[in-house]
Amino acid sequence: GNGIAGSSNSKRYMGGKVLPKYYKEDLLPMYQTYFNAFHLDGSHGYKIFEVFATLDLKQNDAVNSNDCFREIGGIETKFTERILSREILSEIDDDGENPKTTEPESLSFVDFLIIVWNYCSLSYSGLARYIFEVFDPERLEVIEKPDVEAMYRMLFSSPQHD
Repeated sequence: GNGIAGSSNSKRYMGGKVLPKYYKEDLLPMYQTYFNAFHLDGSHGYKIFEVFATLDLKQNDAVNSNDCFREIGGIETKFTERILSREILSEIDDDGENPKTTEPESLSFVDFLIIVWNYCSLSYSGLARYIFEVFDPERLEVIEKPDVEAMYRMLFSSPQHD
């Protein structure tokens, strides 16, 4: 594939450490709270980090969201642009613990972890609720017909809503 699969145990990362050592000594202590909250054991957390590190070409704890879609093979749509927006992510992680990157299209490791966890762990009803909340930023618990039409166009990259 895309260069993600396979062992990266000898790849060097920030500070020149091999990935397992960087994960154990630097990343895990910093983000253990997130791993615990998401019920991720060390091996699953490491696998997510390994993919992130592969995409973090500049080795600066930031990956370009467009590069993520290209590398992982997803389809970028207006909807994915919206759910990856800084505003949505900052609402998810508003406790101030996550230092935000300066580039609007960049994802920090925590941003990436939250997105992966959301997509992999939400049930259909949970994912539907998440999508609903994206289209209800005022938290009024109501979306109107134009919102549903916009959601359709964004999900399917369609100029029409039929």
